[in-house]
Amino acid sequence: MIILLGEKIVARVKSSGEFNCPVCTSHNGYKRIEERNYFTVLFLPVYPLGVVADYVQCDKCGYSFAPNSQFIAGHFEGIRLVIAYLLLGYGLDAREETAIEIYELVTDQLWPKGELHALVNQISRGLDVISQLQTIAFNLNAQGAWKVVEAAYLMTYACCEIQYRDRLRVNQIGAALGVSLAEINQLVDQLRKNSFRGIRRHVEV
Repeated sequence: MIILLGEKIVARVKSSGEFNCPVCTSHNGYKRIEERNYFTVLFLPVYPLGVVADYVQCDKCGYSFAPNSQFIAGHFEGIRLVIAYLLLGYGLDAREETAIEIYELVTDQLWPKGELHALVNQISRGLDVISQLQTIAFNLNAQGAWKVVEAAYLMTYACCEIQYRDRLRVNQIGAALGVSLAEINQLVDQLRKNSFRGIRRHVEV
């Protein structure tokens, strides 16, 4: 007899209410969602292993927020981090405008250049971006995590002809957020079909 053992993440709604969503910019309902990892037997959850995510999710747009009174969209912070991180790695020259363009394209929000510079300076002084992303992931749902990885890939695409180490960096960002390699491949295929959402590549020759 074969007994199948494994793990499974189960989401449950803890509470609900209403708030002013900063993504929708309208008054909507929300749900407080908790995700727990369970030990499974024959694919059935039998023992909780721990909470892996806790977030508020807008009923209209589906994006997630840290469960506090400010309702800060977690993917906004994550996107800013990865764009500044990649901008620092590939160089600031002629790419600042592209960084701002990608942020505004993916979030539909403005990002002052001064804030971008300040974040780049923090990262250059040793801010651990991967650890920060792992922290953000606790208040992020799958939709928000995908947006962060999308921004990371678009920024990489804009800055270089993507090689193995460039793709590996994107994969590491995805892993920090709980996005699988298969999901990243699916996202890249979608971006390719959509002509990388109009983002132009800036490659030095």
